[in-house]
Amino acid sequence: MALPKWLARFNRRFINPAAIRKGNWPVLVHTGRRSGATYRTPLDAYPTDGGYVFTVNYGAKSDWPRNVLAAGEAQLEIDGTVVELTRPRLVPTE
Repeated sequence: MALPKWLARFNRRFINPAAIRKGNWPVLVHTGRRSGATYRTPLDAYPTDGGYVFTVNYGAKSDWPRNVLAAGEAQLEIDGTVVELTRPRLVPTE
């Protein structure tokens, strides 16, 4: 179940910038599908064979999954390393 949109707006404004500054979370770097701007989104990232799985807390229609799917790529900053991510896809929780 997706979390409420008001919580996403609150996190984007207050929690995410603090999390990025502290460096405690993996950060997904992606490009806006309409603006072309670069965005940095702290996320849970779980390594798997051949890539990473991210939790989409606010639903698949949130901006960051739509941006990554549209671009077909993103970068993950994790533990001081930048990992190039390609061929993104949504995987059902089942």
